[in-house]
Amino acid sequence: MTKARIVCIDDNPANLLLVEKSLRDQYEILSVTDAEAALATLVEVPPALVLLDVNMPRLNGYELCRRIRDHDTIGDIPIVFVSCMKDLDDRLAGYAAGGDGYITKPFDLREMRSIVQAHIQRRQQLDETRRSMENLRTMSWSMMRNNSEMGELLRFSQGLAKVKDEAAFVDHLFTTLNNLGLSTTLLVKLLTGEIVARNDGKPFTLIEKELLDLASNGPRITANGNKYLFRGDSLILLIRNMPIEDEALTGRLKDHLCILLDSAEASIAIINGEKQRAQLLNDRADQTADRIHQEFDTLIHTAGRLHTQSSASIEGLANALEHAFMVMDLTEEQEQQIQGFIERARTEVEHQHALTALFQQSMQRIVGMVTDLKQHT
Repeated sequence: MTKARIVCIDDNPANLLLVEKSLRDQYEILSVTDAEAALATLVEVPPALVLLDVNMPRLNGYELCRRIRDHDTIGDIPIVFVSCMKDLDDRLAGYAAGGDGYITKPFDLREMRSIVQAHIQRRQQLDETRRSMENLRTMSWSMMRNNSEMGELLRFSQGLAKVKDEAAFVDHLFTTLNNLGLSTTLLVKLLTGEIVARNDGKPFTLIEKELLDLASNGPRITANGNKYLFRGDSLILLIRNMPIEDEALTGRLKDHLCILLDSAEASIAIINGEKQRAQLLNDRADQTADRIHQEFDTLIHTAGRLHTQSSASIEGLANALEHAFMVMDLTEEQEQQIQGFIERARTEVEHQHALTALFQQSMQRIVGMVTDLKQHT
């Protein structure tokens, strides 16, 4: 176990030797006879305690104590005065200068060991308390940051319910990554194609795209320096500024990004599912439109055939009757009567032809509307 270091400052070597013999079994003793040089020694090797004589030439113990207390790095070192002056005023002067204790000469060695041990233990307890407080502050700050980061993940997951398309998804994801302080390039794989984008709005570089493509077949997390790749089935994140100097923060962010990746994957699956259903509906609509188009074409063609056949039948009947008139012994009145029947039939057929034409025109307009609807869906 390393011994605590004590610096003894006294212009009398005999006093220093006495103190050293008394304490060297328990502590590492460093003796200094020059008060003006002592400050540099304390800065170079800060001790656990300073034993300081009061009456020294050029610079007395009180003044040196004040200089120590004013120093930025060693101002809190415990200082115990060792002096032959016993009056209350002397002790008050030592207290006013910043001393922590006062031992009068000639001193009892057991008393000195007890006082030294008490001050060093008190300093060690204070140091331990400071470390505990610092650890507590660090832990509290880490918990606060972790809660903030988890809040971002919660808001991200809740916001996914409002995402309806890939553009809204990318914007929502970038908002969360920006709030986490991460510079990111992402690759989203959709049924309709890929999206590659950066959250700073700048164009992605070719090497970034290559890294994202290579990560598709790599492990879930790949790291090189502060560059991290997080891979999912449909989403790959390239983090360009992982805070590797903060190991705890990096560890938390790795966990957070894996959770974010899983939530994002579920959203992408929903978006792809919607696109797949929309595509199926479009395909079915196209198929239905094609079948309707074919049926209307058949109706138009059938109506044309009926028109042609009925016209041919009437004309054939008229020609047959005219031929029969030549061989039949009919009166003129009978011929005229039969001719009247034929003309009425021809008029009815012409009327039917007109209706058939209207029917064909209507079918053609419907075919045009179905074709236009198909082109715009």
